[in-house]
Amino acid sequence: LASSEGRRTVTVDGFFLGPGRTSLRPGEFVRTVRIPIPKTEYRTFYHKVGKRRALTIAIASLGALIRVDKGLITEARFAAGSVSPTPVRLRAVEDRLQDVSLTVDLIEEVRHLAMGGVSPISDVRATAEYRTQVIGDLVARALRNCLQN
Repeated sequence: LASSEGRRTVTVDGFFLGPGRTSLRPGEFVRTVRIPIPKTEYRTFYHKVGKRRALTIAIASLGALIRVDKGLITEARFAAGSVSPTPVRLRAVEDRLQDVSLTVDLIEEVRHLAMGGVSPISDVRATAEYRTQVIGDLVARALRNCLQN
């Protein structure tokens, strides 16, 4: 972040404070976003659910970064949007997927973990129940894609 008074660094977790609120101070702007390049091979997934393909506010979204080594998931990161007051990491899902082989039963288990890790609201775009279901389905979809690749 930068302003006429200088620069500072904020983590993603520290940037989003609540609905429509960030840690930006008056006069600050986002100058740079740093995303480290993974040193090993990861599988990635991103999907946004909305009424249109572009220029729409998401009903729910999910980004995933999954590392598989010799048939085991060795690292998994899942971030969900539009299903909590701020973007949220699905840490229970990430923890459950450490050093495991992916199975159909495990996919169903973490699908439910994901659904329990969000706190969406109902609004004109979707109900809280629908958003909860969608995020579980997106986690399952990301993992099925991981199995296929």
